[in-house]
Amino acid sequence: MGVQYPPPRGCPVPSVLRPVCNYPVGVQYRPAIAMSPDAEVCDHWPFTGSAGVADRFPVTDLQSTDERLPARDPKVQYEHIIWDWNGTLLDDLDVCVDVMNGLLTDRRLARIDVDRHREVFDFPVETYYRALGFDFSEESFGTVASDYCTRFDHRVADCRLHDDVEAVLGKIAAANARQSILSSCEQGSLIEAVRSFGLTGHFGAIVGQADQHAKGKVAAGADLLARAAAPRQRTLLVGDTLHDYAVAKALGIDCILVSLGHHSTSRLTTECESVVESLADVIAHVGA
Repeated sequence: MGVQYPPPRGCPVPSVLRPVCNYPVGVQYRPAIAMSPDAEVCDHWPFTGSAGVADRFPVTDLQSTDERLPARDPKVQYEHIIWDWNGTLLDDLDVCVDVMNGLLTDRRLARIDVDRHREVFDFPVETYYRALGFDFSEESFGTVASDYCTRFDHRVADCRLHDDVEAVLGKIAAANARQSILSSCEQGSLIEAVRSFGLTGHFGAIVGQADQHAKGKVAAGADLLARAAAPRQRTLLVGDTLHDYAVAKALGIDCILVSLGHHSTSRLTTECESVVESLADVIAHVGA
């Protein structure tokens, strides 16, 4: 059976396990949850999930189908490229600042500009909200985060992809290196956003989080690597924040940061030596 998206009618999919299509590497799984008796068996959906999925879909139940991979171009330095989404592939900086200013105005807090955002934006994202003056003794962080995410989801169509996204993803795919997304976004919103920009087919895994709190993604990244056949020394994470760099260090993989998103070049270079100005520059590092 080929991969289908959306899934066949009547085939329920857990919210943290969504189909990804048109990718040469799949993962077969034996569902650990009950499916309706009339549900069509969907046995070739590549893995997409978030931290904690391993509890319900053990590694022994996820069988890599690497034998179906075409030979990787030997010039390519990395076998597996893990992309951050917001700020790295998706140019959402202005929309994020605009949405945040809506929340700040509603609470009679000082508005911010892009420079201020890039100066204080951080993970866990609750730290960022506190830096902007939110008082979580008056309303919970979960309430504020939900408000932000709802507004942002309604504005995703106002965002655009960064320059060269499709060309870069295509070159890496042509070299037969696998690609994944690792994001701090809530899983359902992430899947829908990637789909809306027509990029789903580039990725063998799209990994988000179980909630909207954006606490970080080390656990989800470790879960992803546990299922990837590529060795860590041949895995690269591409992101736009120092959190991405910290995640890469924690996972023991290489990292390149692009100065297009939520942290400025001056902030990125305080910790990371590999900082580039465009996605096209990533190709030189990958060798595709």
